[in-house]
Amino acid sequence: MLKFSKSLIALLVISILYSCGVANNKDKSSLSPGPREEALVGKQEGDLLGALQTELKLLYKLPTYTVILVPKGGVQDSIEKLIAGGGKLIYDPNNRTSSSIPFYIAELTPDQINDKKFLKTLNLKAASIDSGKSHARPVESPAGSKEEFAAFDFTKFIPTDSVKIGELGDPKELGKNVVVAVLDTGVDASHPALSDRVVYWYDGTEQTKTELKKIIVSEDSIQVEVEGEKKKVLLPKSLKGESEIYSATIDEKMILGLIDDDKREEKEFFDLNKNGTADKFIVFVKRDEAGHQVYMDLDGDAKFLTKEENETKIDFNTTSKENKASGLVKFPSRNNMIQYPIILSEEGDKFFIELGTTEGSHGTHVAGIIAANDPENGLLGAAPQAQIMSLRACGNYGCTQSAILKSLVKAFYNGKVIPDVINISLGSHEQNSRDITSLLMNDLSAKFGTVFFISASNSGAGFRSLNHFGNSGAAIMVGANVSKKTYKDQYNLPATSEMQDETLFSFSSLGPSYTGEMKPNIVAPGAAISSVPASGQYLSQMNGTSMSSPLAAGAFAAVIGNIKAKEAGEYLEIEKIRKLNQEGQSVPYKSLLPYVYAM
Repeated sequence: MLKFSKSLIALLVISILYSCGVANNKDKSSLSPGPREEALVGKQEGDLLGALQTELKLLYKLPTYTVILVPKGGVQDSIEKLIAGGGKLIYDPNNRTSSSIPFYIAELTPDQINDKKFLKTLNLKAASIDSGKSHARPVESPAGSKEEFAAFDFTKFIPTDSVKIGELGDPKELGKNVVVAVLDTGVDASHPALSDRVVYWYDGTEQTKTELKKIIVSEDSIQVEVEGEKKKVLLPKSLKGESEIYSATIDEKMILGLIDDDKREEKEFFDLNKNGTADKFIVFVKRDEAGHQVYMDLDGDAKFLTKEENETKIDFNTTSKENKASGLVKFPSRNNMIQYPIILSEEGDKFFIELGTTEGSHGTHVAGIIAANDPENGLLGAAPQAQIMSLRACGNYGCTQSAILKSLVKAFYNGKVIPDVINISLGSHEQNSRDITSLLMNDLSAKFGTVFFISASNSGAGFRSLNHFGNSGAAIMVGANVSKKTYKDQYNLPATSEMQDETLFSFSSLGPSYTGEMKPNIVAPGAAISSVPASGQYLSQMNGTSMSSPLAAGAFAAVIGNIKAKEAGEYLEIEKIRKLNQEGQSVPYKSLLPYVYAM
């Protein structure tokens, strides 16, 4: 097992210096992923187009599909045909200047995917195929929960002692000025162990996304339609006298609109406020250059009477550590813990509102392993000072390729933060070809020096048992081990004298990758008691490579925090390269892959 220790700090310092040396070289190098990308196995054209159309039939009722496309010829020629045919370009790693990086990301409507003539004009060699049969999913095996935790030592919950976190400094102070993105089911931004350090929230599933419509106000009230009836709604006090505001109704029944009819009838509605009934919540927004003001009817009665309903809220992604609560909407409940980030966005001339809901507890559990900071309750992650980006890619209809791709691009092009580390504890088994998503991960690593940690999967020994994400390239794939101490503390199992201090978990996928690369790269503890949404249990136990990957990612974030503090000058070079690449130079400004590959 590769352990995180002082020797790793030295290795990273050397690699950063090397990267900066490359950056200062006068020859501007291409960020092309390199010859190995040419080994990507695509389908014959007829098979590929058919697979894209099959994808449409197997997936749920998405209005658009986001896909990676790899043309046979020039990338720019294919993009021109895409735009001419009405498709939307989401991301061109070449910044519309060349075809040296052989892919791009596009958004297609169902009609465009069904148009074979249009697809043929794109001259495709390969594309991301995301069928309903092979959706990515969280990679964990729940192992029950424990409620009696107050007297436990924190190392009993999140086994950071197994990766020698104590050698990096005071465990409570690690991870400062480091941003870790969690691509998962969404992170509870209100959880006390995480709340003031969740710095960005994005929902690639667009599950609650609702368009805000402009309304002209002539009095202190407006007419809205609720359950087919027109109702007079008094405006919040702060909006009285305003002539122009925006309004929407978030309907709990419509949140399941993307699920097929049978499953939607089973679930009936998405219960935002957990009161057992299907509600509609009216929202008013005043657009303001200084910051949009949001007001929400929290009890679904079409009235704004309570203090909380008249309280001004703002976009969560514009908040700072000091005013996080202003970006959270809190529904009245028994434990007063049902809270969601408010997310506002603009697309062309359209204006939208979303709530940052989570799909289960997996993403919050992963985030806690990385950065929980609640030592009083025995909850301390590997980098408890790190900041968290929540990238939700899993909805109640699964974890789609569309949501994953949109989330990965948004992680770097959001105008606010760039992650130092990304953890992906999602996936499905690798197929008989190199996973096309690795093209995007390698490109983003090269531009931003971000290190991807990916769970190896829980299928043990066996051919193609590895996760398809990270099965090649610069990503660090993480297997799972367990210590004597964890066996005793978390499983109440006797640790025999013959047992090694650290033992590979039997479920941990062993590799190698289909491509022949030696994956997983490292192993880390694969069992933890960590945070889950605070409106539920607060913490719970899970095991799997879904837990080992964030522990490795958190340990690396702790290392990065130390480097930023001790080698600030060298790290400024990385920040400079990141900024130039984010701005989209006509020629990409130097690769940070040497830094990433040094891991």
